[in-house]
Amino acid sequence: MANLKNASIREMVIDKCLSDRKRKYSTKDIMEACNRALEFEGYGPVTSLNTIRGDMQAIENRWHAYGGEIVEERCGRNKYYYYKKEGFSIYHAGLTEEELSKLNETIQVLSRFKGLPQFEWLEELSTRFKSSFMATPNCESIISFEDNRFAEGKQYISLLFEAITQKQVLEISYQPFEQETPAEQEIHPYYLKEYNNRWFLFGLDSGLMKLSTLALDRIKEVRKSAGVYIENTKWNFGEYFEDVIGVTVKEEKKAEPIKLWVDGEQYNYIKTKPLHGSQRVIERREDNSRVIQIEVQENYELYQKLLSFGEKVVVLEPERIRKKLQERIWIMGERYDRFRSTAPIADNFAIRNHSVRNHSYFLLMSNTQIISAKAKKIVDNMLDSIQRLGISTEPNRMLVAYLYSRREDADKDVMESVKHYTHLFAETVFPSNADLSTLEAEYRTVIQYCLSKSVIDKYNPHHLLILPNEAIDLMLKLAHADETSSVLITATEQPNLMTGMSHLNCDVQLVYSNMWAFMQILADSLDSSDNLIINHAYRTTECMMQQNRYDYIFAFYPLFGVKDEAKILRSICEYTEYILSEKGELYCFLPAAVMNLMSNKSFRESLIAQKTGITIIQLPPLFPSVTNVQMVLLKVSKRDPHEIMLVDTEFSNRSKNTSMYSCAKRIVSAIASKDNKQVWTGRAEELDSNLSLKPSRYLIDKIVEPKKGEKLVTLSEIITLCTKQLPSSTALKETVTVNLKDLSTNYLNCSLNYPSLLSENQKPSFSVMEGDCYLFSCFGTSLRVGQLVNSYGKAYFVHREIIPFKLKESAINLVSEEFLLKALLEESTAMQIEALSDATLIRRLCQKDFLALQISLPSLKQQEQIIKDDIHQNMSDSEKRLNDMFRTYKKEISSRKHRMGQGFSAFSANWEILCAMMEIKEGHLNREDVINPDNGMTVGDVMGIMKRQVNLIAQQLDHLSDIEYDFGEAEELEPGSFIHHFIETHRDTRFSFEEQYDPKQYKEIPIDCWAKLKFAPKAMETVFENIVSNAVSHGFTDPERKDYRIRFEESFIDIDCYEIRISNNGNPIPADINPDDIFLYGFSAASAGENHSGIGCADTRSILERYHATVSILSTPDKEFTVTYIITFHQNMLDGE
Repeated sequence: MANLKNASIREMVIDKCLSDRKRKYSTKDIMEACNRALEFEGYGPVTSLNTIRGDMQAIENRWHAYGGEIVEERCGRNKYYYYKKEGFSIYHAGLTEEELSKLNETIQVLSRFKGLPQFEWLEELSTRFKSSFMATPNCESIISFEDNRFAEGKQYISLLFEAITQKQVLEISYQPFEQETPAEQEIHPYYLKEYNNRWFLFGLDSGLMKLSTLALDRIKEVRKSAGVYIENTKWNFGEYFEDVIGVTVKEEKKAEPIKLWVDGEQYNYIKTKPLHGSQRVIERREDNSRVIQIEVQENYELYQKLLSFGEKVVVLEPERIRKKLQERIWIMGERYDRFRSTAPIADNFAIRNHSVRNHSYFLLMSNTQIISAKAKKIVDNMLDSIQRLGISTEPNRMLVAYLYSRREDADKDVMESVKHYTHLFAETVFPSNADLSTLEAEYRTVIQYCLSKSVIDKYNPHHLLILPNEAIDLMLKLAHADETSSVLITATEQPNLMTGMSHLNCDVQLVYSNMWAFMQILADSLDSSDNLIINHAYRTTECMMQQNRYDYIFAFYPLFGVKDEAKILRSICEYTEYILSEKGELYCFLPAAVMNLMSNKSFRESLIAQKTGITIIQLPPLFPSVTNVQMVLLKVSKRDPHEIMLVDTEFSNRSKNTSMYSCAKRIVSAIASKDNKQVWTGRAEELDSNLSLKPSRYLIDKIVEPKKGEKLVTLSEIITLCTKQLPSSTALKETVTVNLKDLSTNYLNCSLNYPSLLSENQKPSFSVMEGDCYLFSCFGTSLRVGQLVNSYGKAYFVHREIIPFKLKESAINLVSEEFLLKALLEESTAMQIEALSDATLIRRLCQKDFLALQISLPSLKQQEQIIKDDIHQNMSDSEKRLNDMFRTYKKEISSRKHRMGQGFSAFSANWEILCAMMEIKEGHLNREDVINPDNGMTVGDVMGIMKRQVNLIAQQLDHLSDIEYDFGEAEELEPGSFIHHFIETHRDTRFSFEEQYDPKQYKEIPIDCWAKLKFAPKAMETVFENIVSNAVSHGFTDPERKDYRIRFEESFIDIDCYEIRISNNGNPIPADINPDDIFLYGFSAASAGENHSGIGCADTRSILERYHATVSILSTPDKEFTVTYIITFHQNMLDGE
């Protein structure tokens, strides 16, 4: 586009020179005139006279017949040029025949809009064109477009188009299909879109304050409103529809990968007209069919599009969408059968909500096959039963071993290796002969399903880390291996890695030899099983050196808690040196820390010493359900030059939970283009002293981009670090402590007055300092700053993760102290720290890297104004809080009444239980009488609970009208102990409690940083009671169910981020309710007519916010525990600071 613009400017200048008869122009004069115009427009100069001569020749060729002949006049050695016809200019000439032809074609294309309001001018334009230019009209149309002339609502396009351009609020009478009468809506119109021959209006609904989508054929009337138009500042409609097929967008939903099988013939059409921009082929099968993937939101138009292809397209994943389509297809078949008979299709035809268990859909014969719905349901029921009974943590292996043992061609060695699983299944699971016959009939697909990533992730996620298919796909895209390549797979058990590479000639070596049997069973189930050679035992490097070298080696070592980490890393170097062919490539997935930590420097030294090409690709967490540890893909190539390439396309998206699919696309594109913002290339001597191969460390200079007039500086230019000293033991007795929690995330409120700090005994994690200074810490999830004052040279303890510093005198004219602290809290600083940090789970920064951080400095005057604006904003917020006090008090009273209501409700339920028990016992109750045999609750237990409930209601009555409810002083709470105490004191006959605790998560967390929460016990108890009450009110509504449960889980997310999850297995949240709305004051998820105030969740959030904690709801209707409250604690952590 820039080149076209450049040529257009040159043409305009040359025409002006040739038209000028007041002076003469040589080609050099014309070139200088062109360059002045190009420079003014921001383009580079013309450097060759031949370019000018070529432009002049093009003008003469095109316009010669219209008077554009160019004359060359000699004057001495010079040549001058001008138009032969005086007064001629190409901008005054008529249209050429080519331009007339193009204009005629354009009008024919625009004719598709004839008849639409706002396009009446097309008829007049067509007539004037034919008369003015004597264009001969065609007798017949030569182009047409799909158009539904009978569609309703087109008459509104003109009015809506004008309202959008004029920014006019509209009152619209709108009647959806499911409503009998129209409803009035006030709409701020933003955008018109056509889809599938229907027009849609997108605008802000004044009542809901949400974006609404209105189909024009459902609009009954449009009127102008006197309301004030609200500008669109939120939605970019150029990107709004990127994640959907059609027009239905659910902003709270994310696009998800959808895998589709496409018939070979149908693929030719889908290839030329993709379903969506994200469409890509992930597998080509022997029958010429394809498996493709799109990444879109689930919506109505998606289902309509997929159904339109009939049997030519099949959904493979996700299972949820696949099942919905299967059910609709089954219902469609039922209706066709019924319509063929004499029975009426309407009143006498009741569609039954059948499952598809009696039908086997789309069994595709290819490398990996699809299990039928019937067999899948049998397998799922068996695996669920085994897991529920607690027989084994690997139910899928039990079933695989048992089915394999029943085959006549079963290998003896494999049988011996899996006999434990076979015997365990035979002794504990007793499937029917019919079920076994079904599974054996689909043996191959059943085996592949049981050993698939989705099943392993569901039934034993913590025992085996399975690489995502997208990661394997990325590796194969980079490798270009084919059937002629010799391949070695050396990894932990990776069934999908084997499946994805079964078309290659692979030698498979498992890191743990006891895994080989199941991989052999999987290999036998694949069409290409002859290509996969599974080794029974681990072979040493020396053993493999005696065999042929490999063109490609694909490896995966999780290295999470592995004792022989150094040995495994050493084997990578040995494989490269001794086993990889002369032009071979090794690909290996490793934890990102291996490329950065000092403890792994010897591995990096050995890797670099081999003088091969090294590529490190940063990946998002590959196993988010197990660990958030970052991963990298290491590529070692003997065919590349001795170059190091470091790739990180997700640096700015690290906190956005980027999908591996979208990440892989960006990686391939970045490597191809060598984008210097995402790709660093260099040699070993350019690495830092630690030989770090962390990509972001070398891309840091692309993070901070100063605005015009600002100066980019490193901290080493403007600050000095304070020296840590060791005063005498006498001084230490009077020393106060500066903790992480003493620092602030608000630079305007970070002053630390020395006399007000607490005195503590010295700890191993603290250093000793003297004198006033500034403080900074990035430890954990947030950046914090502080300014220590009034120390008068006295000593004090400082947490070792705090960096003390002072501003240089020479920097006073560059930066103010307040602005420096503000800059240290900016997102750009956090991104630089992320790039430089050595740690992977807990963010840390050494002092050397701290001094390397960059900040952008405006002028001192601008800095001062920025600080003033921030102070004013803080003051405005305070005033706003004062104005809201009365409304807050009203809500507080309602919340207290709601808490009392919960107590009365629970008391009433227990009273009814005692009354029922009294009838059973004929009026005589003893405290030892057991009410619930499942949990052993007695009459005495229930009476104790009722007494506690009465006391609690009495306390609430005493404080009903207090201006601010007093939960008491905040205390140090150990979460596990508090949860256990809560369960013991809140036992209930209607449900049971359970606790879940994983001791492994504490291994990375120092003992002095284990979770202790600064929280009022009454407040925490109220939060738990609200959540339990909501579960009882909304989830535990079936009186016949006796298995209702509430589960408490606690876990670290980061060093200063801690979660408590409270789940229940009751009714799921209705599909039409946004979980976030449940926390709105007055919102209730109860059905119409039920008496629920909608205050409990709002009260829960309000209480938690007092203590700097947050709460959210996770809806998982497809899982056993359907609703989970996630409580996250941040600033109130007492992490040993």
